[in-house]
Amino acid sequence: MGRGAMTEAGLDALRRLNDCAGCHVPRQDRVTAAGKTERSVRRATDNLGFYVPTSVLSDADVVPDHRPEDLNDQDPFVAVRCGEFPAERITDGDRVGYACPDGRVPIAHRDVRAALAADHAYTERVCESRRWLYARMNERARRAYAEPLAACGIPGE
Repeated sequence: MGRGAMTEAGLDALRRLNDCAGCHVPRQDRVTAAGKTERSVRRATDNLGFYVPTSVLSDADVVPDHRPEDLNDQDPFVAVRCGEFPAERITDGDRVGYACPDGRVPIAHRDVRAALAADHAYTERVCESRRWLYARMNERARRAYAEPLAACGIPGE
């Protein structure tokens, strides 16, 4: 016995989820401007289209809007902002998210130094990942990411 044929809606979902090139566009800028949609899939990428290494090396990133609850919503070391102003926290039933009244994309900012001073476990893991990446970077990359690396005490401590 097996399952029946996949529905057309299921096939469409499968196509979207497997469209790696659609999300992993080389040298894609981070979405921050008014009028942008699909912010959950428009992350900044490197020259190969990867976004996880650059996200690990950044203290700020677009707040995704595709999850029922923002994963950093309860993190005391993350502030969500719309430029210089705090973002509006939106709750709709069980859904929690953020919005900017001026149409900009909300950006979450992690205070790495304060989190490390408080022995925040997640931030310590972020810094472990940065150390791993640092050991594999060339000098140009180390200079480009000097500020977020320094927040973790890299190089040296």
